Amino acid sequence: MMDKSKSIFWNSAMTWGLYIGFVSVLFASVLYITDNFYVTFRSWVDTAIYLVGIVLCAHAFKAKTPEGEPFPYSRALGLGIATSFFASIIVGLFYFVLYRYVDPFLIDEIALNVEELLIESGFSDQMIEQQMSMRSMMFNPPSMAIQHMFNAVFTGLLISLITSIFISVKSAEGFAEAMSEIDDENK
Repeated sequence: MMDKSKSIFWNSAMTWGLYIGFVSVLFASVLYITDNFYVTFRSWVDTAIYLVGIVLCAHAFKAKTPEGEPFPYSRALGLGIATSFFASIIVGLFYFVLYRYVDPFLIDEIALNVEELLIESGFSDQMIEQQMSMRSMMFNPPSMAIQHMFNAVFTGLLISLITSIFISVKSAEGFAEAMSEIDDENK
């Protein structure tokens, strides 16, 4: 019974990770094609995509598991993190291809935007030069793809920490089980 549950867990995480990754890539592609890659609401939409995807993944998982099987907070959290990890692979591949092959000058544009932000923040010329030289090591396709992957997993973690509170289902005997574990430890 537990092996089937694990299989459903990983199947749900991979499937919904693929969906989330695909929708995120589609959204980023539309922004890139319409020359709106740097819009301010982008992070909010990405977060909403992950939120909806993780919640739907948990509901799909619960629908496939037996009726009485508990869905504790830790499992809901793990499912959300695993889902966002699989989505991050799709997102990372997309950004690697985008920065390496589709538009290699996009990284230069990002670096220019960062430099303008530093100037607007009032940094001295020397500080800006130091910051840009340090960041130049990070402005390459592989590290940018890894940064996007990390951001995707981190976003999924934060969303999962909150949504797991509402999605998790404890067993009817949760208190009795917890007390019996304490009693077993004391013996």
